Amino acid sequence: PNVVGTSLRLNGKPAAIIGVMPGKMNFPINAELWTPFIPTAAQERRDSRPLIAFGRLSDGVSLRQAQTELNGIGQRLAGAYPETNKDLIGVRIETFTERFVGGAARPVFVAVMGAGSFVLLIAIANVANLLLSRSMNRAREIAVRIALGASRWRVLRQLLLESVVLACVGGSAGLLVAFAGARAADAAITDPGKPYWIVFTMDYTVLAYVTAICVLTGILFGLAPALHVSKTNLHDVMRQGGRGSPGSLRARWFSSTMVVVELALTIVLLVGAGLMIRSFMKLYKLDAGFRTDHLMSMRLQLPESKYNTPEARRSFFDQLESRVSAIPGVEAVTICTNVPPFGSQFRRFEIDGHPLPPSERQSPGVATVTIGPQFFDVLSLPLQRGRRFQNTDGEIIINERMASAFFAGEDPIGKRLRFPTPPGETPAEWRTIVGVSPSIRHTSPEEAEATPVVYLPYRQEPAGTASLLIRSPLATAAVMDAIRREMRTIDRDQPVFAVETLDESIARSRWPFRVFGGIFAIFAVIALVLSSVGLYSVMAYAVTQRTQELGVRMALGAQAREISWLVLQRGLAQLGIGLVLGLAGALALGGMLRRALVQVTATDPLTFVAITIVLTTVGIAACLIPARRATKIDNIAALRGE
Repeated sequence: PNVVGTSLRLNGKPAAIIGVMPGKMNFPINAELWTPFIPTAAQERRDSRPLIAFGRLSDGVSLRQAQTELNGIGQRLAGAYPETNKDLIGVRIETFTERFVGGAARPVFVAVMGAGSFVLLIAIANVANLLLSRSMNRAREIAVRIALGASRWRVLRQLLLESVVLACVGGSAGLLVAFAGARAADAAITDPGKPYWIVFTMDYTVLAYVTAICVLTGILFGLAPALHVSKTNLHDVMRQGGRGSPGSLRARWFSSTMVVVELALTIVLLVGAGLMIRSFMKLYKLDAGFRTDHLMSMRLQLPESKYNTPEARRSFFDQLESRVSAIPGVEAVTICTNVPPFGSQFRRFEIDGHPLPPSERQSPGVATVTIGPQFFDVLSLPLQRGRRFQNTDGEIIINERMASAFFAGEDPIGKRLRFPTPPGETPAEWRTIVGVSPSIRHTSPEEAEATPVVYLPYRQEPAGTASLLIRSPLATAAVMDAIRREMRTIDRDQPVFAVETLDESIARSRWPFRVFGGIFAIFAVIALVLSSVGLYSVMAYAVTQRTQELGVRMALGAQAREISWLVLQRGLAQLGIGLVLGLAGALALGGMLRRALVQVTATDPLTFVAITIVLTTVGIAACLIPARRATKIDNIAALRGE
C-alpha cells in the first residue's frame, strides 16, 4: 500500500516509484513498469529509427487525414535531410488492433459475429416453422374467437405476445448458459496468455442486447404465423370440424422457405467451421524445422550505461554461456538475437560478383539472426554443408532456402556477400559463407515456408538485447533458479524476463486459431441440430396434414415405396435448393476468412465436399423418418377419422 516513494534498482541504477497503474494496465503489450524516455546518442542519429510513436486522433479526424498530414511532414524531412530520409517520404499509421493483434483480427471477429447471427436466424426460422404448424392446429380456436367478435388486431396482438413471452423465457435460460460459456471461453484462452485488452464480461450492455434480441426475435418469429392465422376463413374452418385447418398454399410455401433458409445458413456455418478447423490442424502440424521439446528461452537486455562496448557485451555473454553450460541437467545453451520461430532482423545485402540489375532500385533483403557457436547443437540441427563458426571475422552461415533462392545451380560455400551501409559511411566488409544449415522458420510460426536466413556470429556483433536458448529435461523453474544464481555472480543487477518453454510460446501464438476454431465448431453443431430438427418437424407435420390423402392413395393400391417417395421428394427439393444457396454463401464467407487461414484456401475442395456430404446425409435422414411413418398409416383409420 505504501510503495509510492520507495526505490528499486533498475538496470543497476536507483529508481523511485512515483505511481501505480491499475492491475490490468499492460500498455502497449505486456509492460509492467514504465520509465521516462531519455534518448541515447545512438537513438538520436537520423538514420536510427528504433521507436514506435503512439497518438490519439483528435475528434473528427480520420486515419486517412492523419496519414496525409504525416506524409507531408515526411516529404519535407526528405527534402531537408536527403542523405538519411530520401527513401522515407511516407509514414505508416496503424490502429492499435492492427499493430498488436494483426490485420486478420477484424475479419475473424466479424465472421464470429456473423456465425452467431446465423445461428440466431436459423433458430428464428425453426421456431417460426413450429409456431406456424401450431397456429394451423389452433385455426378452429381462432375462428371461434373471431366469431365471438374478436378483431384481427386483437388476435394478432395475442399471438405476438405469446411469441415474445416464449422468446423471453428462452432468452433467460440462454443467458444462464451464456454466463457459463463466457467463463469457459475466458478459461480456454487464459492458459496460453490472452492479451490483456481482451476481457469477457456479462455487463449491462450484454443484458440490454439480449433483451432487445428476445423482443425483436419474438416479434420476428411470431409475425408470420400470427398474420397467417389471423386471416383464417371462418366458414372454411368451421366446416372442417375439429381436425384443424389443413393449411393454405401460402403457409406451406412459407414453411418450405424457412427450411431452405435454415439449410443454407447451416452449410455456410459448417463450411466456415470446417475451414477454421482445418486451418487450425494444419497450423498445429506445421513443423518448426527443429525439436521444440525440452527447449526453453529467456530474454536479456544489457543496459547501455554499463555495457556500452562490444567487448563488454561479449565478455558478459561468454561468462553467462560458460556458467549456464556447467549447470547439472543443462544439455546445451546458446545466445541468439531472436528465438526461432519468433522473428529476425531484416537487412538488405549484395552478393559479390552479382551486380544489381539496372531495373532494380534496391538490393534484395534477407532475415538475419545473430547466434552463438552452439546454436545448431541446441536445436539438434546438423549443418547440411560446410562448417560452423570458428571465431574468424567475416564468416556467415546461410540456410538452404537462401542457397536455393540466390545460389541456384552453384555451391554457395566460399561465396561472399555484404550488407550495404548508408551513403557517406565506410563500405561494409565482405562476409564469406562457410556453411549451409537446414531451413527453419524464423519470421513467424504460421508462415507457409521458411524464409531465406543469414546467420551471423554473435562474437563479431554482440547485441545488447539477446535471448538465452537452453535445452534441458529439467523443469523450467529449477533451471531458472540456477541461472539466476549464476547471473547474480556475474552482475547482481541484471534481470532475465520472458521465461518460458518454446512449446508454451508457440501455443500462445496459436491460441486464436484454437479458440475461434472451437467457437465456429460449436456454432456449426448447433446450426446442424437446429436445421435437422426443422427439416424433420416440417416433414413430420406435412405427413400429419396429409393423413387423409395418403390413406386414400393406399386404399386405391399405392405401394409403400411410392408413398415414401411422395413424402421424400418435397424434403429433397428443399435440401437441394438449400445446398445451392448455402454453397454460394460459403464461398463468400471463405473470402472473408482468407487472411485468417493457414495453408488452407478459401475454396478448399475437401471442406466443401465433406460438408455437403454431411448435410445431405443428415437431411435425408431427417426426411426418411416421416416418410417411413407415412407408409405405416392405417388407411381405414385415416378415412374413418375424416
